[in-house]
Amino acid sequence: MSIFRETLLKMKIKLTLLFLLSLIISQVSAQQDIPFSGQADISVNSLHFSVDSLEELQEIDWVEIRDLFRDNTPEEPIELGFSLKRQVKRETYTMDSFEFRLRGKTEEVESMISKTQKIILSLSDSD
Repeated sequence: MSIFRETLLKMKIKLTLLFLLSLIISQVSAQQDIPFSGQADISVNSLHFSVDSLEELQEIDWVEIRDLFRDNTPEEPIELGFSLKRQVKRETYTMDSFEFRLRGKTEEVESMISKTQKIILSLSDSD
């Protein structure tokens, strides 16, 4: 009877090990990475600059801004915002700070950049 119990015990151990091995293999295979297609739906809808000097506004890299919106769809709404936290003097008035925003669609980014550059240029004329 002792041989029978030893054989039964060995079988239980083998079955338990086989079960654990199967469980480990199934868990490892379940954790494998799903391949990424390389396509992600990411869009940039808003960009805001807040600066302390006019020189900082003049140093904006416009090519980089164009690239930032490059992956948007043409109809996607976007906003460009700019804040100058310093006094702006004009002939008839003085502003303690100046802020403006342009809203449009991605396909209008060139026009928006052009308008922004004209506004910044007009601010530099006020110095």
